[in-house]
Amino acid sequence: VVADALEVSDVTIDTKRLYFGGHSNGAMLVQAMAAQTQGLVAAVCSHASSLMVAPSEDYVATPIHVVYGDLDTMFDFFLPPILDTWAPINGCTVNNTEVDKSGLYETQTWSKCFGNTTVETVKLYNVGHFPYLGISPNTSLSTGAYPGAVTPSIDTTLLSWNFCSKYQLDSPPKLPSPVSYIAADMFNT
Repeated sequence: VVADALEVSDVTIDTKRLYFGGHSNGAMLVQAMAAQTQGLVAAVCSHASSLMVAPSEDYVATPIHVVYGDLDTMFDFFLPPILDTWAPINGCTVNNTEVDKSGLYETQTWSKCFGNTTVETVKLYNVGHFPYLGISPNTSLSTGAYPGAVTPSIDTTLLSWNFCSKYQLDSPPKLPSPVSYIAADMFNT
């Protein structure tokens, strides 16, 4: 997909600065893609989910940033993997937790990792499954109720961008050849 997108792009893309981002199932997907590819992206910044697969044997340490709400009921299952999975996978040895001066969230940062990477989680207090600036916990997209949840007032997309944009690969990734286009009507019988 990445090779295909680069081939048809009308703009110059710095392939040393490719990032993955996703929310919920998309966050699981981008973390799995990072765990299963070898140095394809410079960093992963995702919201409201965690890694659900084991990394490949030739995994290359990748900076990981995950934002989640502490009231997210989806995390009754997913929370331990975020906090306990990526730091050991990336070989991180130093852990620091800091509460933001606003008192609205805390950041847990694992450093001294393989390949000069970092693993960071941002936990928003009193927030459900949509930890984005201005998104109501009662959004029509919500699959459940989050009693006590508030509308986030922190720009977590900016927090993620500030994390991801610090990283770039040492050299462009080795991309596979683009896949030939196949018209959708080829599959009509």
